[in-house]
Amino acid sequence: MRKGEQTRREIIRKAAPIFNQKGYNGAALSDLMRATGLEKGGIYRHFESKQELAGEAFDHAWKIAMDARFEGTQEIPNTVDQLNQIVWNFRDRRTGLITGGCRC
Repeated sequence: MRKGEQTRREIIRKAAPIFNQKGYNGAALSDLMRATGLEKGGIYRHFESKQELAGEAFDHAWKIAMDARFEGTQEIPNTVDQLNQIVWNFRDRRTGLITGGCRC
């Protein structure tokens, strides 16, 4: 993986909890700069806008949540047992995946 792509992914990873805790409007560029250790230009070198970064951060958080919900289902051959595993995963892994956000 190229360094630019690695930096972009790290920005997304560090921005996701900020957007999750503060929402789009509440997440200031200064919050993102502090979390990433980058200046404004360093962030906008990888993203055209705050909106683009927020969308990527949401996609990142969503993937983490969905991966946790479906974890272990690939090894289960029975559809009913797969559904049970999804329900158990949802019950047991619904908080703490990304800091902030809904606790439901």
